[in-house]
Formats: sequence, C-alpha cells, structure tokens
Amino acid sequence: AEQAHRDRSEFDGLAINMAATITTVTDAKAKKEHGKALEEAKKIARLVKARGLSTYVSSECTSACTLVFLGGERRLLNRNARMGFHRFDFPGLDFSAQASMRREGIDFYAAQGVDRKFAERVFDTPAKAVWYPTVAELQAAGVVTAVADEADVAMSGLQSQDLASFEQDLLKVELI
Repeated sequence: AEQAHRDRSEFDGLAINMAATITTVTDAKAKKEHGKALEEAKKIARLVKARGLSTYVSSECTSACTLVFLGGERRLLNRNARMGFHRFDFPGLDFSAQASMRREGIDFYAAQGVDRKFAERVFDTPAKAVWYPTVAELQAAGVVTAVADEADVAMSGLQSQDLASFEQDLLKVELI
C-alpha cells in the first residue's frame, strides 16, 4: 500500500507538471514567445526521455512538438501523419548568437539519435517555412523508430480544449 501511495504521488506530480508545461508551451506559442516555447518543449522532451516513455504522432507534429517527440524511447508515427521542421526563431539575436543556437539545436537532435545531416537540414530551413520530410526520410534519419497504425497505440490526438478535462479525469484514476 505504501508503494502504491508513493507511485500515485509521483504520478500526480507528473500529471500536474506535464499539464502546466503543456499550457506554458501553448501560451508561449500563442504569444510568439518562441524562446520560452523552445525551452519548455526541451523540458518535456527530457521528462519523456527520463521516464522511458514512447511518443506517437497520430496526425501532425510541427515546430516545438518535434522536440518533445524526440524525447521518446520509441518514436512512432502513424503512416498518414506528418512532421514539420524548421530552425528556431529568435528575433533580435546577432549572427554569433544565432550560430550558437543552431549548433545547440543540431547537438540536441544528435543527442536524441538523429542523423546530423538531417538536423542540419532542419536548421537550414527558415523559421517562417516548414520542411515536411517523407516517412522514409524520418526513419532513415532516426527521427521515427517505427510506423504504427491506430490499433498499435493507445488513444491520442487530444485537442487543447480537451486537456483540462483530460487532466481532471486522469487524476481520478486509482492506481493499484
């Protein structure tokens, strides 16, 4: 019973922290606070990786979402889904700072097992454009570890307006 309580407490904290971080990313993107969205997405990716979680794209994952996806131990993509990539946007940074951010981004991708040439292409894509590689390119570069159908994974694809009610329902689940 003590272990179950400890697991539940840990789970409750994880759900609350994840919901807060998702809200921060969503708010930052809406306010065009790109640096904040980027850092929060990296935090989620590190959390996903530390927990050994799998990630799955059911329809589309673009921009900061791709960073979270890369945190997955197993990174699954629905055969009809797509992923969109571009370099980070930090208006006002000088050339040296932009170059440093590019190197940091490429290093982050490489640390997740993604081919460096793929990462370089991501950071060669202008921030206002989006590059949608093919499924074969995503697999060859190590972005996607497997292609999956809906039947292979649990429910996904919640819309942002569903997140609050989903969090409340999730917190009501009794853990054994």
